[in-house]
Amino acid sequence: MNIKRIVSDLKKESWYAKLDAVNRLGNIVYESQDDADYVLNNLLIELESPKTVMQARTLWATNNIIKQYPQLAYKIVPHLLRLSNYDNKAIKEISNELLNKPLIQYAISRYNTILSKSIHSEDYYEKLGAIINIWKMAPVDPDLIDSILPELIESMINKNHLKIGIFSWILLESDDNETIEEIVDVINKVYLHLDFNAQYPPSYIKKLINSPDPVLNHVGLSSIEKNPENANNELMEDLLKLFTSENTDRFVKAKMFYTIGLLSKTKPYLKTILIHEANKTIKNEKDWLLTFAALIGFYLIEEKITNLELLHHSNSLIRAVAIQLIDSRSSEQILSAFADNHITVFISAIDRSIMQDVSDEIKLKFLNELSNPDNYPYMSENIDENSVTKLRDSVGDIVHSWDSEHWLSKINLMNDLGNLAKNNQDYIDSSIDLIIKSMEDNYGMVRAQGLWIIRAILYNSKDPFYILEALDGHLEPILKINDPNVFVRLNYILILRNFAEFLNKIEGTEDKRSEIAGYLLYMALNDSTKLVSDVAKLVLKFDFDTEINKKEINLDNFQKYLEAFPYSALGIIRYMLLKNQGNEQVVSMLIDLCRTYHDYGCDMFCILYGVDMDLTSESICEKLKEYSTCVSNEDQKSVKLIIKMHLNEHNWKVRMTGLSILEKISVMDPKIIDDFVIDLINIALSDRIFEIREFAGKLLGMIDYESPEIDRETSINYLFKRSDELLEIIKDGKFGVDEAFYALSIRTKEIDSIENLMSVVSKFKNDEHWYRRAYAYKILENLIKNPKADHYHYEIINWCLEATEDKNPVISGLSKGILEKLGRAVQPSCQKTAYDRIRRIENLLESGDWTVKVEALQSVRDFINEGHYGYLDIVMEKLDDPHWKVKNAALGILADIDPDLIKPAIPKIISLLNDGDESVILKTLLTLKKFGQKDMKILEKVMPKLDKLENYGTWSIKEEIMRLKLSYYNKLRQKH
Repeated sequence: MNIKRIVSDLKKESWYAKLDAVNRLGNIVYESQDDADYVLNNLLIELESPKTVMQARTLWATNNIIKQYPQLAYKIVPHLLRLSNYDNKAIKEISNELLNKPLIQYAISRYNTILSKSIHSEDYYEKLGAIINIWKMAPVDPDLIDSILPELIESMINKNHLKIGIFSWILLESDDNETIEEIVDVINKVYLHLDFNAQYPPSYIKKLINSPDPVLNHVGLSSIEKNPENANNELMEDLLKLFTSENTDRFVKAKMFYTIGLLSKTKPYLKTILIHEANKTIKNEKDWLLTFAALIGFYLIEEKITNLELLHHSNSLIRAVAIQLIDSRSSEQILSAFADNHITVFISAIDRSIMQDVSDEIKLKFLNELSNPDNYPYMSENIDENSVTKLRDSVGDIVHSWDSEHWLSKINLMNDLGNLAKNNQDYIDSSIDLIIKSMEDNYGMVRAQGLWIIRAILYNSKDPFYILEALDGHLEPILKINDPNVFVRLNYILILRNFAEFLNKIEGTEDKRSEIAGYLLYMALNDSTKLVSDVAKLVLKFDFDTEINKKEINLDNFQKYLEAFPYSALGIIRYMLLKNQGNEQVVSMLIDLCRTYHDYGCDMFCILYGVDMDLTSESICEKLKEYSTCVSNEDQKSVKLIIKMHLNEHNWKVRMTGLSILEKISVMDPKIIDDFVIDLINIALSDRIFEIREFAGKLLGMIDYESPEIDRETSINYLFKRSDELLEIIKDGKFGVDEAFYALSIRTKEIDSIENLMSVVSKFKNDEHWYRRAYAYKILENLIKNPKADHYHYEIINWCLEATEDKNPVISGLSKGILEKLGRAVQPSCQKTAYDRIRRIENLLESGDWTVKVEALQSVRDFINEGHYGYLDIVMEKLDDPHWKVKNAALGILADIDPDLIKPAIPKIISLLNDGDESVILKTLLTLKKFGQKDMKILEKVMPKLDKLENYGTWSIKEEIMRLKLSYYNKLRQKH
């Protein structure tokens, strides 16, 4: 079947032809995911059709496609969200119905991971698509999006992708939700129409530019931006008509400022036109979006502004861009922007102040403004009364529940604490543990807020040593200057500056100031973010009278710098290694220098962090191994702290970097992996990114530590399977058991079949593979959140008590955590009732009266039928009872149980074929027949014993023997 031909019918003018194509595409069984993806992308365009029947059938067709390829379900999510608030009642109902389907819910639950990966993509369009869909997803489940916001904030600093930064700014700072909603919808529509791999000819782009449809105008503009060489004179004439027209669509006009600005780099005459149009817009236009876009146009052509009123505009986005455009002669005006607590304005003010055209006088004033902790993003002196009460009376409780707090709540809380503590010694004394918690948080923005508190305290303190001593060991310089979060590093520079100012007043502290200068030089030379490295340079220049010029530090003279500034060895040697990592002779010399300056904090382990150096050279590897034998475990402490911080960071790119660092360092010393076994186990078990789980498993394998058996394609497919399907895969031991476990363990909200879950936990809680035992307890951890779990309280407690002694620290930790949660969540009365009931039954089973035992076993059967598989041990014990009725009652219960759950009892059951009572033998045969239907290996063990039983005269026994043999031979035939 020619799929592309059918898709081409979607492009026809006749909606009858379109509808026929949609119906045909919805009925196809697609042979490959690529085909399904291609068709789905084209069908999504038809959701923009004005005809209800087209929209309805398109939703039906897309639903059929994602049933075949569930991993594509995320593509339809943003469109369903838009249509779920549609004016048409029928389309609105269909969309909401689809949104509530398990498949789409699974897609939504994974959407933050998909968006997070896309934010870090090298592909511009994928990155931009992720950013706009963050906005689209926010109303569905804010928790899904909140975890991505720190990554979005950090993306604003990357000036390599201006348009990415622009959209990040708009989404984070604009209060005009209606405009953003329209922007997001427009971009999504453009994406549907734009073929990113196509090379559109000028004639086709001209048609798009002249179309009355604004979406097609956007497609044309995007095509020009991608291939500016296509903008010939004829096309430029139409483009400028659209740009200068009074009737041009608002969003098209805004985008054109960017497009014309981009084209002006090769067509200088466009600058005059852009300046005229931008000035007219800024002067007369009240629309913030067009004013903002006009300023972006100025930014692209490097045009300055003289209108200083824009620095005080009501819109923070306009203020932020205006700062970038201020002429250097007016640069002092930028300093007032530091009182603005919007993050876009804050970043823009720093970026503009460190530029070369700003005078040293202004730069020093800027540095002083930046050092004031009151000048910080989102900082507010308005303290929430509830926070005051909590911080005064319940700091211990906050510390205890810190890990469960939302990251935004943590930042707000630390903001309040900083404002209280900077003028009140009592709050400092009581909150040290809380400050430490914040500095060690998994979210970089929270760690940054913890350092901001220290800045606030130091800024107003007459005795800085008090707080620094209280935090001794938690302000490790190597850790802070290598923190992956830019705001952590920036705050730490300002802490170092503050501390150095105090030391300057004290005699005999020159050595300590030199050490501080060494850390500043490290960041000035090596920090990948210009904003951070330039601030470090300014501190060195104004506070240490040391001006750094990277170009002056080279192989001929760098050792003179080392002799003059020995504490700068770490930064200088790392810088030289980055510049000369391909030169084995230089690398070897630098390794030797690390030994020379070891007493000045120069550590090759830390220098190698983040250096993309080829370590396959035998001579370099030997040199590094030799170096590692000369350093103690204490000397490796710093790099271990860096790795641990990376492995526990919320941002997945940082975790991946941590694994890469560990792999690189292990070349020097393979034993170092042993120090991170628990971190690697947790990552291999539960990380949301497949590649990271795989990498962690690889590192565990390097020290012969087993890890889950995973497969990328299986992983993706299983994430969209229903829970009951996953349970069947696990129970049957089919291919992909570990991926099924993983998919089930991350579903915290969907626990339908508690009985089946308990069955799986019971089966695998003592599995020989640690990771399957761990998954069983992870599922149990999720299960206890369900109110129905109270019915299984007794066995959960018993299982967890057993697991606290597990040799694997993750499993023992999980079980202890579950016990702690149960101790808090479960009412003592519930626990006592379940406990008393089973104790009474156990007492009855010890009775000398067989009738009492049989009745008691029936009560146990009721417990087991409810999923309380922990009581199977009680039943298995009764196989040794002297009375045949008790044995038969026990066999009757076990016959209905998955044989995998009672493996220890199988040999005992088989031995009952030799029992002296024929009724027991018969019951045993019936039980083994049931087992054999599920596990042929059990039949293989039974077959040799059946011939001896044929001497029994009882016909029922002979009949069951024949049936058992027949079942065995049938299974053999099926097998072969």
